[in-house]
Amino acid sequence: MTTATFVTTALETAWATLHYIVFYRFAIGFAFFFSVFLQCLLPPERWLPMICGHSGLAPVLAAAGLGFTTSPGRQAIERNFSRLVAVKAPPTTLATYLICSHGLTVYYLLMLGPLLGKDVLLSHILGGVTIIIVASLCFRPVFRKTFRISELVVDVDLAPPPLRLARIVRVVRSELRAVGLLSFYGLLLGGVIAAWGLSPWHIAPAAFFGGGLAAQGINTILGLVVSFLTWMSPVANLFVGTYVWKVGIAHAGLVSFFFGNLISWPRVRLYQRTLGHSQGTVFALVLALAAIAAGLLVAFFFHFTGLSIHYKLIPEQLL
Repeated sequence: MTTATFVTTALETAWATLHYIVFYRFAIGFAFFFSVFLQCLLPPERWLPMICGHSGLAPVLAAAGLGFTTSPGRQAIERNFSRLVAVKAPPTTLATYLICSHGLTVYYLLMLGPLLGKDVLLSHILGGVTIIIVASLCFRPVFRKTFRISELVVDVDLAPPPLRLARIVRVVRSELRAVGLLSFYGLLLGGVIAAWGLSPWHIAPAAFFGGGLAAQGINTILGLVVSFLTWMSPVANLFVGTYVWKVGIAHAGLVSFFFGNLISWPRVRLYQRTLGHSQGTVFALVLALAAIAAGLLVAFFFHFTGLSIHYKLIPEQLL
């Protein structure tokens, strides 16, 4: 395969994916309008009072709701995380928000089915829930009673803003800017991965070590590393993950890939800036280990229940 052929294949794949998800399934359009609707109806100021000063399951559920309704843009995610730190949310609540805002957003839940099928969507949801559980169990012995949050000067207004036209326009404009740029990046990078999958030098990662437990473990780490290196936000991760799966990563690796953006370098810097350098680093390491554990646990669950899904090499029709 020549360089020109490689580039052409990458661009054709990106266009085919865009055409499929926009014009044929209209999934991204529906996800966009639903996300804007939720952001206008349930802004962060409606979730924060349920988190501030509360304990138990209620603030964790509120953090999940805040993550689900957050814009996939970097600024919105980081602003809401800083607000949670400012109101002294515990580690489990912080992790729940991050996991839901990165991997269980409106876009993932409405687009994963059309892109990769209902089995992968189910796997993804189970992966998100598993990461929350594993991270919560790890935070207890790791931090015990030593968890301290640095004092942040963050504007935390708990009064919900009025629903006016100017605010709706602002939300739509912000969502267009974030989703548009992120989708463009994800489609191009996904196309490059697809072109590699169609090239003669392609090797399916799931075939490393002959498959089985060793391959699942290696692929879990591989998926996390690839996601870390590409610094992708939620929407871009969707398109890249589509072709990471199609070129043959193992099931456990796909789960860890989708949630690997929790420990991308910009996110690690956010944790260190808001939680302190040492605590932020430990916080990121716990999320990384939870993503690896979740990938393995979900793959084993699918295998032992007879629901195991196998990697799909890219077909000639690209999708």
